This record gives sequence, C-alpha cells and structure tokens, in this order.
Amino acid sequence: MKVLHIIWSLLNGGTENMLCDIINYQVKSEKVTLLVVNDMIDDSLISRLDKRCKVITLLRPRGTKNPCYILKMNAIVLFNHYDIVHLHNTNMINYLFVKANYVRTVHCNSISEHKYRWHKAIIAISHSVKDMLKQNGYDSVLINNGVNANLIVPKNNFSKSSVFSILQVGRVVFSEKGQDILLKAIANLVGRGINNIHLDYIGTGCDFQLLSEQIKAMNLSDYVTLKGKQPREYIYEHICDYNLYVQPSRIEGFGLTVAEAMAAKVPVLISDNPGPMQIIANGKYGYYFESDSVDGCVNAIEHILDNYPTKEFIDSAYHYVLSYFSIESTARKYVALYEDILKK
Repeated sequence: MKVLHIIWSLLNGGTENMLCDIINYQVKSEKVTLLVVNDMIDDSLISRLDKRCKVITLLRPRGTKNPCYILKMNAIVLFNHYDIVHLHNTNMINYLFVKANYVRTVHCNSISEHKYRWHKAIIAISHSVKDMLKQNGYDSVLINNGVNANLIVPKNNFSKSSVFSILQVGRVVFSEKGQDILLKAIANLVGRGINNIHLDYIGTGCDFQLLSEQIKAMNLSDYVTLKGKQPREYIYEHICDYNLYVQPSRIEGFGLTVAEAMAAKVPVLISDNPGPMQIIANGKYGYYFESDSVDGCVNAIEHILDNYPTKEFIDSAYHYVLSYFSIESTARKYVALYEDILKK
C-alpha cells in the first residue's frame, strides 16, 4: 500500500511528533511518503524518521501567495497514484483538487472548515473530538493518539523530594495551553509561604517573552525556570525527574504530554478538558481542576503536596496508559482503516 502523509509544517509539536511515530510504524509494512509543504521544518523530526520513509519538502515561504507550491502538491498526488492520502491540517483539503482517497485526522475541538464530507474517512483523536464532529453533523472514526513508551524513562523513586518539582511542556500560547494559569497558581502558593516548589516550563511560542516578563514581574525567578525548546529525547529522559506534571490548557483535543508523563510514572494534574480527562479516566488515574481556574489549580496542587499519591496509584496510571494509548495500537488502527477504505 502506498501512503502519502501531508502536513503544512513540521515543527516540534504534539501533532508532528505523533505523525513521525505513526510513520515509523507504518513503514514496516507499507510504502510511506511524507510531504511537508511549508519551510517551517524541525530537522530533529526529519532525523527521527525511518530511512524507509521518503520525505518531500516543498519549502513554501510562510505567507506567500505564489500558487506554484499548491500546484506542486497536487502534481505529487496526481502522478504518484497513492492508495491513501492522509491529511493532518485544517483547510488542507481546500487546496487539493486532484481526486484521491483522502483521510483526515482532526486534532482539535473546533470546526474551522466545512469540507469534511470530501474525505473518505475522518479520524478523531479523542472522544471529545468525535463528539464535536458529531454535533456538527460529521461521522468519524475514533483512533486515540498513542505514546511510544519504549523511549520514555520511567520514574523509580516515588518519594516526594524536598523541593517539589513541577513540569509543564507545550507551545507557549496562553489562549490554548494556559501557562499563565499555572504561573499565577505558583505565585499564589509562594505568596502563602509554600516556597519549597519549583516549576520548569519546556517549550517556546508566541507568548514566550510575555511569560518571561510575567515571571520577573511576579518575583518568581527563584521558583520558575524557562527551559525553552528541548528535543523530545531530553524530555523523555527527564520527565521522570519531576514530582508532578501539570497541563493547564484552555483548549486541548487530546493531551499527548499527559499520556507521556503517565508513561514516565509521574502524577499528572490537568484542566478538565474532555480530551485529557479521557486519558486519566475522569480522575481515576490523575488529578484535575476546572479549566481556566487559578484557584482550582492552586487547591489541586496544595492537595497533592499534602497527599502525595502512592506508588500503587502511579503504577496503575502507568499500566492504564500503556494499555489504552500505545503508539503500536494507534498505528495498527490507521492501517486497518486504510485497508477498509480500499475494499470499498
């Protein structure tokens, strides 16, 4: 089977990392090509891809209106006769006018296009995304995102350290990932005399400078560190060093880093977006607070500080995430869906 994956850009985010993992499993049985349209490419992701995957980069400059890049994309689809063309971005179908077996993975909880009906299949990455699509009149297939647990170093010391260490990973975009909520929660805790805590942020984004300024303005430089962009290998090796992982997102379709932290045997605290709530089984395997609530985040962290979870609780979360959110299962389900489409 010849499979073409198309994505606008290949930067170091959850969607892009997931795509690389899926491709590395699919190339074991299928002929896979990755087409990256824009010139926004993280070379570390390219280097992670199995050499059996053919990579095509069009290097379209961001913001250009030159149509030749779109024509090239369509020509690649037309002349290579792929069995499946798998799209990973909003609105991409609007720029494809060549007939093909298009499949689309929807990674977020919002509708910004109305051409889902042009796809042979729509894939939802979580129950919440599937519900959103259904509410807007679209049928979809649920295939959860998955983690590559073989690459993640698990925690082996489950005692709480003298300085309670917290980690948050993600694009620094307040309107989506809510880093400002967590920062205000830390300021609240420190202001109440709880000063044996330290928060590390990993990631960059449009609000990175604002986050840095807020840390200084709140006099939190001794309690918060911005680690900036880090390779996934670094994150997978060091998640286990932390006492708690917090994902305070305002919007979250799935929450891959939540599953990755659970695979590292680190307790997780999330805002109650439906996607991450699915990962922790509505609170059975993790902690949560009301989305966009600083007070809720403060109270949850304080509760965890006073009642740190047992090894048994952490182990149960670890086994749950490996059972239901493995990359092997995700990749197999994608191929099975492709095969079903080709049979019709």
